[in-house]
Amino acid sequence: MKNSKCIVCDTNVLISAFLLSNSTPDRVISWIRKNGIFFFSEATFDEFKEVLHRPKLQKYLVSQDLQEILTLFRNESQFININQEVQLCRDPKDDKFLTVALEGKADYLISGDQDLLVLKKIGHTPIITPQLFLSKIEATD
Repeated sequence: MKNSKCIVCDTNVLISAFLLSNSTPDRVISWIRKNGIFFFSEATFDEFKEVLHRPKLQKYLVSQDLQEILTLFRNESQFININQEVQLCRDPKDDKFLTVALEGKADYLISGDQDLLVLKKIGHTPIITPQLFLSKIEATD
């Protein structure tokens, strides 16, 4: 897995992938699962878990599926130890994704959130939309 892409996805990209099969976020997540490595911190994983358990999503996901999703992601991901929190985003709740990308030296941070996208990059990590990510990987495949 030496040439695998190391990728941080914000929570909305992950949730969208589960709710809309064959959507752009779903295709991004499928590609990463086959070819890359998800980067999480405990904080970003906790947010993912919390959002998956929100009542408004319960009609789309049964609890057994939720547990399988969480176990799968925990086992297939690399958890980044956080030494220093970044405080750059105009929405402070999004700083945790920037922190993981910077500390993990991720290849990409994928988001649809303008609060993150407006920054364009963190360190050497580009912050891009799911659509742009797909166009980049399709150009190299």
